[in-house]
Amino acid sequence: MEAFIYFILKSSLLLSGFYLVYHFLLRKETFFQANRWFLWLGFVVSLVLPFISIVKTVVVEVPVFQPIETLPVYKTATETFAVDWIELAFALYAIGLFFFLMKFIFNLIQLVKNIRKHTFKKLNNLLIADDESIQSPYSFFNFVFLNTTDFGEKETAYIFKHEQAHAEGFHSIDLLFANLYTVFFWFNPFAWLYNKAIEQNLEFIADESSIASKIDKNQYQLTLLKSFSIDAKIPLTHPFYKSFLKNRIVMMNQRKSPKHNALKSSVILPLLVLFFLQFQVEVVAQDKSKTIKETSSEAPIPPPPPTPNVETPTPPPPPPPFVEKPLVLIDGVEQTLEEIKPEDIKTINVLKDEHATGKYGEKGKNGVIEITLIHPDDAYLSSKNLKSDIQSNNLPENALYVIDDKITTRDAVEKLNPENIRAVYVIKDGQATKKYGEKGKYGVIEVFTKDF
Repeated sequence: MEAFIYFILKSSLLLSGFYLVYHFLLRKETFFQANRWFLWLGFVVSLVLPFISIVKTVVVEVPVFQPIETLPVYKTATETFAVDWIELAFALYAIGLFFFLMKFIFNLIQLVKNIRKHTFKKLNNLLIADDESIQSPYSFFNFVFLNTTDFGEKETAYIFKHEQAHAEGFHSIDLLFANLYTVFFWFNPFAWLYNKAIEQNLEFIADESSIASKIDKNQYQLTLLKSFSIDAKIPLTHPFYKSFLKNRIVMMNQRKSPKHNALKSSVILPLLVLFFLQFQVEVVAQDKSKTIKETSSEAPIPPPPPTPNVETPTPPPPPPPFVEKPLVLIDGVEQTLEEIKPEDIKTINVLKDEHATGKYGEKGKNGVIEITLIHPDDAYLSSKNLKSDIQSNNLPENALYVIDDKITTRDAVEKLNPENIRAVYVIKDGQATKKYGEKGKYGVIEVFTKDF
């Protein structure tokens, strides 16, 4: 999903670049056929270039760090709500895609129905439907629709010339592809402008071809103006009249562009493609030591000749990396881990981030390790016969019971499943009050489950 969104964004950016170049540098030139292929190239490049990736390998020296022993970290589970913007963007895109795709299919079906309901007669390579219900002349491939009662004989001939240029140039393919492109890239305003530029340029080509057949240019332009009042745009077709009528008349009367202006495209295209290729460079870092090993394995170097036995000084080992040390508390007293033996540890609790600073302030910014040691007066109970062991230790009823560092009741302790118990400790006298205060003066039973 993420890769698809990146693709449509890159493709949209590429097409926007082609449109801007066409609009500011090529739109007013009279090289209409060249402009048509430039606009087609914009489609091809925008759809193909995002899949092309240029890999650039950079050799770097990776520093070697000494391994350090780490303790397990227990994180407190917190429920958070985060918006997945990628999924949201894809959902919005899918809604727009469905709407415009349905509209495109509907227009295509309507056009097919329109072709089926008319009777056609053949003229050269054109199939002509002459019907009084047709409001304005238009064509689709070699199907031409018009109402000859609205035009004179010469005007009808001009329309045939114009629509024949569309049919022979297969201009309907351009329109279909441009409209289908806007379906998938409906969110890009430059895609709609690109579609309009293609339609306008195709009309320029048809106008140029019609005038080249030695017809009266003024009469041809008057025919265009006459069709102005009966415009009824049919989607996916070439109407004889278009809303950019003024631009068509201007281009018909404009002087031909100098031939050297055609060099614009040959200079602009490579620069434009090279510019966009800069965004397709993927930088890959490679370890310098691995490169050396690979090179040596491909071309083995013979061992050097024996040298006299001369003692060379051994370089000192690299200094260990600097690591911020956490706060270590052993039975509530700040100490270091080197001062205790692993077999003397009863429990370990690790605090991080806001849990550490919330309890110990600035001292806990690098984390806190709370360690409880086993003391001589601690008693151990069997998890198999926990209830009878509690009674045999002669603890009073008001003794303090703790499960996984949470104060509970004797009844809750006795109901625990023995298979789920990791360890049970009995703390009496001074050690009990030292850890639990006044609550532990009658003794404490600590139970640690396997889930803790």
